[in-house]
Amino acid sequence: MKEILFISTLNLATNPRLVKEIDLAIKSNYSVTVVCFEFNNWSKINNDDLISRFKNVEFILIPAGRRPFITWLCNLLKEKYYRLFGRVNILVTSQISQSVSRRSNLLINAIKKVHRADLVIGHNPGAIYPTMFAAKKFNCPSGFDIEDYHPGEYNNRKLQHITLLLIKKLLPKFNYVSFGSELIKNKIEEDLIYKSKNWFSILNYFPSNEFIEPISTSEEKIKFVWFSQNIKKGRGIEEFLELFQMLENVELHLYGHLDNHFFENELSKYKNIIVHQNITQKQLHLELSLYDIGLALDIANNENRDLAITNKIIAYLQSGLFVLASNISAHKYIINHNQTHGVCFTYSIDDNIHLLKKILSDIETIRQNKIKRYNRFKDYCWEKESVLLINKWEALLN
Repeated sequence: MKEILFISTLNLATNPRLVKEIDLAIKSNYSVTVVCFEFNNWSKINNDDLISRFKNVEFILIPAGRRPFITWLCNLLKEKYYRLFGRVNILVTSQISQSVSRRSNLLINAIKKVHRADLVIGHNPGAIYPTMFAAKKFNCPSGFDIEDYHPGEYNNRKLQHITLLLIKKLLPKFNYVSFGSELIKNKIEEDLIYKSKNWFSILNYFPSNEFIEPISTSEEKIKFVWFSQNIKKGRGIEEFLELFQMLENVELHLYGHLDNHFFENELSKYKNIIVHQNITQKQLHLELSLYDIGLALDIANNENRDLAITNKIIAYLQSGLFVLASNISAHKYIINHNQTHGVCFTYSIDDNIHLLKKILSDIETIRQNKIKRYNRFKDYCWEKESVLLINKWEALLN
């Protein structure tokens, strides 16, 4: 049985795209080893649940905390030291990788414990060099997944520069690169002045069995829903609240790990906001069928936020919800390709209160078309989107 080694600087709970690839590899009859991290935070329960689900997968888990302390401190100091000098391009590739993420060396050490791989696949920028290291160690092909526009994730100019430098050095050396959206692929191609037939987009669709036919409702309350790993300031929700308070007969349901400070300062003012406990991805997707309008509220406060197609907008579309999305480039791109499924808006109160009131006045039509939207989007799912990925793996392994 062929062996696929996955490498990530995150854990399973914070990297659903990695989880889908692991599941895909198992269903395609590959043996799987995963080198990733574990966090002792809000994600631990969900992460433990995911690991227990993959009973035949070998996990090499790296603690992400400060223990052992000396190892953590050394990697932290290396990260900070290399970042100071990264701009002058005097670092070797392993040092550039360590400056991008202190977890890079930890991954290298963990990979040394792996005995075999026929294909190595990496996720997240701190894993770019370790993935290439593993491919050389096992003399096997390699792939990498670019879910976000990583050089545009940060407001730190030095980190942006170093991340782009690492991508330029190593990305063209992989046997394939998959991207979370066509916009991100186009931007990386523009940055590198490089294109490859082995670079392709895989949108972050979910398995179709995670969604059920939506429930027709005639409830008086119009139900909005929004979710995120963390419910806190900076995710776009606080800007929407000013518009939301002007509406009547509405409820806003939030899912995610709640930041108590944000609740006390923002959400506690509103009686028509219901915060739900953090639940599994599948449970969340099933519950989306209960709502009318899904909110995708991302703000383009960095270049990645403008280009990345988020999990939430994909989940809303697959569940049949009508989508109300902020007008970042990624949202405009996907709504333009699915114009009956939602609209984009700005955060201008004068412009958007009229748009919101029109949506609410059309709520009966929106509800009546819910099942149509769900059925229309059935062809867009992970089972079909992942065929390109399976074909690439088979070509490289056979």
